[in-house]
Amino acid sequence: MRFRVYFQSVATFIDAINFTHHALPAISAYFLANNANKEPDLMNSVEQMFRELYIVPEAMEPNKPSTLSSGNGG
Repeated sequence: MRFRVYFQSVATFIDAINFTHHALPAISAYFLANNANKEPDLMNSVEQMFRELYIVPEAMEPNKPSTLSSGNGG
């Protein structure tokens, strides 16, 4: 529940023009990518960092839906 509240607050107050919101609901995490950052493969780099530092491997299965990519808007 806390993840959804925090995520919705960030999505509401931080615009999608300057930032891309990436939700990882399976692990109650998200990150904001500054759109001015043109680092290639950023999403994969960040997911790898989460795996190495914080996560049980099965939580990051590639077929888990993201609230942003599922089309329901969170």
